[in-house]
Amino acid sequence: MKIALVGYGKMGHMLRSAAEACGHEVVVTVDVMAPDADVKVPAGDGKAVADVVKKSGAEGVIEFTHPTAVMENIKHLLPLGLPLVVGTTGWNDKYGEVEAMAKETNGVILGGGNFSVGVN
Repeated sequence: MKIALVGYGKMGHMLRSAAEACGHEVVVTVDVMAPDADVKVPAGDGKAVADVVKKSGAEGVIEFTHPTAVMENIKHLLPLGLPLVVGTTGWNDKYGEVEAMAKETNGVILGGGNFSVGVN
């Protein structure tokens, strides 16, 4: 599977290693400040994030950014029609809004507040 990683901090790097070890291809990494991200975008610019992901040829997206950016990212990523996994925390109070966005865009989203092995 071709994966776009949105958020390329410590977890993004770990996700890349795990995905590649399983035979997947990370086609783009997107971040606000990570020096080794493929593409840097302005903070909170979900449209820029979605544009990069769309051009990458990704077949799925993993979003691990920051609570201040997650809703804007979800808002712009869901309409792409790609499966979206969100590991960012801090948006549970917006769950109903995200559910409505997913239904409206016919999008697929999986969110979790803790993806550690011990929890899962």
